[in-house]
Amino acid sequence: MNKKTVAASVLLLVLLAWGQACGGDGDGGGAGGARGTVLRDCVLVPPSGFSDLGAPVALEYPEGSLWVFESLPREGGGELRNTLALVSDVDALCAQGPTLELDGDQQPVVALALSEAEVQANAARTDGRRLDLVPLGGFVHEGLGYLYYDQRLSGPGIFDSELLGRGLCIFEEGPTAPCLRVTVGGQTLLWGPVSHPFNRGGLVEGDYALLPGCFRPAAFEDMCTLARAPLASLEDPATYQYHNPFSGWQSDPSNAGVLFNHAGQLSLRWNTFLGSYLALGADIWESQVVAYTAPVPTGPWEGPDVLFDAVPPASFFLAGGVEHQSLAAQGDQLLRLSYFTNTTGPAHGLHLVTLQLE
Repeated sequence: MNKKTVAASVLLLVLLAWGQACGGDGDGGGAGGARGTVLRDCVLVPPSGFSDLGAPVALEYPEGSLWVFESLPREGGGELRNTLALVSDVDALCAQGPTLELDGDQQPVVALALSEAEVQANAARTDGRRLDLVPLGGFVHEGLGYLYYDQRLSGPGIFDSELLGRGLCIFEEGPTAPCLRVTVGGQTLLWGPVSHPFNRGGLVEGDYALLPGCFRPAAFEDMCTLARAPLASLEDPATYQYHNPFSGWQSDPSNAGVLFNHAGQLSLRWNTFLGSYLALGADIWESQVVAYTAPVPTGPWEGPDVLFDAVPPASFFLAGGVEHQSLAAQGDQLLRLSYFTNTTGPAHGLHLVTLQLE
């Protein structure tokens, strides 16, 4: 065997190892993956005074799943941003829909609010743009909820949006009170626009929060990577690290390895019934709910395995598709997840699905 042949063989082995470390290729399920049967599918009723109910960002508390709605359209026009509902009873949800949390004045609690200075700056703008706070995802640890968010300039067009950076807020007064935005050196933007996206939830492992996030570098490419941060210094971006399958945890996010290529939301956690980590979410291209499995959060990941076909939207894509761990039952064999579909007829809206793993 000559030197060129040896070099080619080594390169092939490296590429194969990289592919295994990065997870599945998106073309089918791996051996030993997840399977499931839909037992129930409810379309949830919007709260009184609102015309629709989109997909929430969720934080999973022991007492229930905290749903944060980026925008709820009012029946008379306009919208309410970043309100919340703490849900725990699946039967009540299917019968009545979620109930928004109210403050002392019996008004919906705004979980993620602009400061007074930001409100005034929005009112003074003449370019048709406004500052918006967009919830991304997060986790719960020792009774505290941590929510990452985007700070964006929206408008003047409906699809115009400029990412300014990202921040972190903490539900210090419990899940039914506003989330307090972390400020460091007078700034709420802890990360710039080029950073880990923090948009696929999180889980706690030992002294660290593990934070999956997906970004789109090109059309049809949605790269999901994994960050971690010490629980003692979540407000300090310098302490965050990013996993590379060959060199471990790195301080440079551009060195992060890809767990899998997935377009759509995901939620990642340990599943007791499967005895593995489970990443469950919506495939927006195929309008399906899929699952990936792995022995450890850093992979290698197998999948995607198709769990069920969702109701396809009439326009755009499915939204949501995350699992609500607080609503799981029967030792994690019975899962609940939500997704929104913009379709016609009675299937339009936010679905709460009960799924039995096999």
